[in-house]
Amino acid sequence: MGMFTPKQLYAAIRSAETDMLDTKKWGHNRWRRTSDNTVKNGSTAFGPVQLTGNRLKGQKFKDKDLQNYADRFMSQSELFNIHGNEKAMKGYDPRLGYSDVNNPEAGVGMLTSKKDKQDYVRLTQKMMDNTYNRQKGDIDNFIIDWRHGQNYINKHGKTGIDKDYLNKVKAYLKANP
Repeated sequence: MGMFTPKQLYAAIRSAETDMLDTKKWGHNRWRRTSDNTVKNGSTAFGPVQLTGNRLKGQKFKDKDLQNYADRFMSQSELFNIHGNEKAMKGYDPRLGYSDVNNPEAGVGMLTSKKDKQDYVRLTQKMMDNTYNRQKGDIDNFIIDWRHGQNYINKHGKTGIDKDYLNKVKAYLKANP
């Protein structure tokens, strides 16, 4: 496999993460929080490439618009952690809960404008470009880093990685040069 652009990487990760949401069953809406409510301490994964607050935490961007969006995304992630599956909580907002195939309002978050969506794509493509460059263009290491975190390979090597995910991303890249 050759070198990839941020746009290609984004499309491949989006395919692996949220193709199942782009169906009638899910209302053709990739702009949702994860439906996986089994993650220890909850998950803040949101949007077409399921960006998490942990992945974004501490990153700074020279572009003021991107930094503003990153700050608002972090605020939304904090609200995701508060609301989680706490449906009995006073003031519970289903937009901040986990996605639910039976509730089209569940998990759609607060960053829903056209500009928010454009900023999400720009932000995640910038992050993917940085990650790909950090991994010196090694596509396997990029995918593992994006899926499991920057220090995963240093701590665990390539054991315990999500091989299905790795294969889905690589198959997309191969089929869509």
